[in-house]
Amino acid sequence: MKKIFLILILLVLTVIESNANQCNLIKSSLAKSFCYERAEDYNLALKNLIQAKSKSSKFGDFYDFYEIKLRNLSKKDSEESKRKIEKFKKNYPDSIFNKDVDLFLANILFRNSNVSELKNQLKIINKKYKLSYRNKKYLLLFEAKVLEKNDETKKAFFKYLKLWSQYPNFKKEFINQKLKSLNRTKKYKIKISEKITRYKRLLSSGKYKQLLEEANELESDEIKLLVGKSYIKSGNHKKGLKIFSELEKKSLKESSLKDLNISADAKFQIILFNLKKYDDNNATAKELTKLYKKYPNFPKNEKVAYLAARLYILNKDYKDAYKVYDWLIKTKSKSYLDDSYWGLGWSEYMMGNYKDALNIFAYLEQSIKPYYKTKGMYWKARCLEKMGEKRESIKILNDLYSNYNYGYYGYLASNKLGLNNKNSQLSKRKVIKFNDQLAETTLFVSTLYKNRPLYNRSIKNLLNQLSKENRGILLDNLIVNKEFNLTINLSYKVNSEEYHRYPLGFIETVEKYSEIYNVEQSLILALSREESLFDVNAISVVGAKGLMQLMDKTKANLARELNKSSNISSFNYEHNIELGTYYLSKLLKKFDGNYFMAISAYNAGPHNVEKWLKRFEGLDNDEFVENIPFKETHGYVKRVIRSITKYRNF
Repeated sequence: MKKIFLILILLVLTVIESNANQCNLIKSSLAKSFCYERAEDYNLALKNLIQAKSKSSKFGDFYDFYEIKLRNLSKKDSEESKRKIEKFKKNYPDSIFNKDVDLFLANILFRNSNVSELKNQLKIINKKYKLSYRNKKYLLLFEAKVLEKNDETKKAFFKYLKLWSQYPNFKKEFINQKLKSLNRTKKYKIKISEKITRYKRLLSSGKYKQLLEEANELESDEIKLLVGKSYIKSGNHKKGLKIFSELEKKSLKESSLKDLNISADAKFQIILFNLKKYDDNNATAKELTKLYKKYPNFPKNEKVAYLAARLYILNKDYKDAYKVYDWLIKTKSKSYLDDSYWGLGWSEYMMGNYKDALNIFAYLEQSIKPYYKTKGMYWKARCLEKMGEKRESIKILNDLYSNYNYGYYGYLASNKLGLNNKNSQLSKRKVIKFNDQLAETTLFVSTLYKNRPLYNRSIKNLLNQLSKENRGILLDNLIVNKEFNLTINLSYKVNSEEYHRYPLGFIETVEKYSEIYNVEQSLILALSREESLFDVNAISVVGAKGLMQLMDKTKANLARELNKSSNISSFNYEHNIELGTYYLSKLLKKFDGNYFMAISAYNAGPHNVEKWLKRFEGLDNDEFVENIPFKETHGYVKRVIRSITKYRNF
C-alpha cells in the first residue's frame, strides 16, 4: 500500500514539474502568471504578475485585482491582503472588480473565522451587488459559517444543504462533513426534492458516475428517470433501458400528472435511443406521434412533435409531416412556430402543391427574423418558378438579393439570377498597418484572451475605455499579429468592419495552397472561419484539431497521400491548411465541383452524402440542402456558403 502511495505522489510531482516547465517557456510575464495559476503554483503566479505590473503603464485596477486574487488563492498574509483590498477600493471606487474584491475580503474573514466582521461584510455585499449563480455559492457558504458560529444549527444546516443540492461539486467533502456534524442526531431530513435538484445538476454537468454512486436508493420515479439517463450516458444501455421500460409501463388511470410526465419522458428516452440505433425513420416518427397524443400535457411535446415531423420529411412521408406541423401551429408552439410554418410549406412543395406552398411561404416571409424572412422569400420565388410565373419569381429574387445578399438565401438568389461567378482571386484587400500607439493595449488584450474567465469578465469594460477609432485600430493590430480568432470574437462586441468579422486569415498560406490544389480562396477562408473561427489550437468535442478541424486519422491519411510525415502537427497552420485544402480538392473532384456536396461531405463524410443523394435523387442543390438529415450539417453548409459570399465581396 505504501509503495502505491509513493508512486501516486511521484506521478503528481511529475505532472506539477511538467506544468512548471511548460510555464517557464512562456515569454510574457502576465501569460506566465496565468499559466502558473492554472498549475496552482500561486507563489510563482504572483511573482510573475508583479513583474508584468512593473512593466505596464495601464490597466492598474486589473493588475491590482489580480494580485489580490492570487494572494487570496495562495492564502498569503491576511492583514496585508486586507490592506491591499482597502487600498483598491479607495483607488478604484468604480472598478468592475469591486464585487470580486469584496467577496475576496469575505473569504479572508471566513478563513480566519472572524464572524462579526464577516457578518457585516455580507450585509455590504447583499446591499451593493446582484450576484451571479457562480458567486451565490460563496455567499451561501459564508452565511452558513456565520449561522454555525452563532449556534443557529438548524439554519446553518439548511444553508449547507442548499449548497449540497444546488452546487454538488463545490467543496464537496467540506459540505458533506458539515452536514454530518450538524446532523449527528439525524433530526433534519434531506427531502427527495433536494436530492433530485442535486442529481439534475450532476446529470447536466456530465457527472454520471457520481450520480450513480450517490443515487443508490431509488426513492422516487423521478430519481429513477435521472439514474436511467445516467446509465445511458455512461454507456450502460441495458440498465438504463430497463429502468425506462419499467417507468413507461405505469398505468395511466392510476397516475398523477407528474407520474404521467415521468412515464412520457421514459418512453421518449427509449425512442431517442432506438433512433440512434436503428434507421427506420417512419416507425420512429409514428412512435413519437403516438407519444404526444397519449400524453397531451407532457412538457416536451413540442420537441417530440417537431422531431416526428422532421423524421416524416426525411422518409418522404409529407402528408403525415404536414399533420404534425399543423398541430404545432395550432397549439401555438413557442419554440418551433417559424420552423413549423416552414415545414408546412415544404411538405406542400415536395408534394408538388406549389400554390398552397406559396401561400405558406408568404406567411413565413413576414417573420421578424431575417433568416426565416429570406427563407420564405426564396422558396416563394421557387414556387412561382415551378408554376411558370418566371417574371414574378425574378422580381422576388432581385428584391432578396438587393436587400439580403449577405446570407445563404441571398447567395441562392444570386445563383438563380446568374450573378454569382466563382472568383478564385480576392479582388480587394485592405492594407493594414500596425499602430504603435495601441501596442501595449494590443499585447494586453492578446494575453488576457489566454485566460478566458478573466477576459470575459474584463473585456467589455476595457473596450468602453477606448474611442470608436481606437477600437478599430485594436482590431487592425490584432489582424496584423495574426490574432484572427480574437479579432472575430471582439468584432461582435463593438461596431466593426466586415473585414474584422471575416478576416483574411493566414491569407498567404491560403493563396499558396489555393493555387497548388485548385481550390477557390473564398471557399478555404469560409471553411476555416466556420470550422474554428481561425483558431489554430482548436480541439472539438470529438477530437478534430486545428483551424480546419481535421481528425487524427484523416490527417494521417492525407499526409501519407502527400508523402509527408503522418506525425506533422495539426496545430501548425501551414500544415493544417495544406491538408485541409487538399482534402477539399479531393471532395470537389468526387462531387464534380459541386460546392454544396463537397461542403456537406467535409462535415458529415462523403459516405453519408452519397447515401443522401440516393435517398433524395433528382433534387436540385437548394432542395437537397433543405433535406440534409443531420441538423449540424444542414446548418453548417448554409453558414459556409454565407461566408463564401462575404469573402467574394472583398
